[in-house]
Amino acid sequence: MTFTGSPLSSTQYALQVGAKAEVADIHAPIRYAYGTWTAAAAGVGEVNMFKLPAGRIRFFPDLSWLIIGDTGQATCNLSIGHRAYVNEDGTAVAEDFDEWALNLDVGGSALDQDVDSIVTSPTLMNSQDGIVVFVTFDTADIDAASVMHLWFAYTHA
Repeated sequence: MTFTGSPLSSTQYALQVGAKAEVADIHAPIRYAYGTWTAAAAGVGEVNMFKLPAGRIRFFPDLSWLIIGDTGQATCNLSIGHRAYVNEDGTAVAEDFDEWALNLDVGGSALDQDVDSIVTSPTLMNSQDGIVVFVTFDTADIDAASVMHLWFAYTHA
């Protein structure tokens, strides 16, 4: 049995031969943004991890990774988000402290996981000046000398 209208096309192929395709989706190399941070003192607060480039990017959670050791405090939570930025078209986008993760429990044990287990689909974003990705620790202190690594895989157009 054949599909009706065979051959069919993927969304991206149809865009390539018809309307304008997103370069971030077609023939774009995967890039990685990486940040590592070591707590100098115990406490709660925010940590800017890295800045994604200006322009259109597509974030791939299944190729991205978070590693953090046991923070030592039973109820310490970690969230991953972005600072406010301006879209390509000039529209302001509000800060979202939990765009990619909300209240991951880092107080009870170490985390070594892909971001796909937190975020289920790729995110397309665009900005005039880039997007700062940051992490928030709250509810309980992170211990001094706790170490965190965060990798974001993305395409850039």
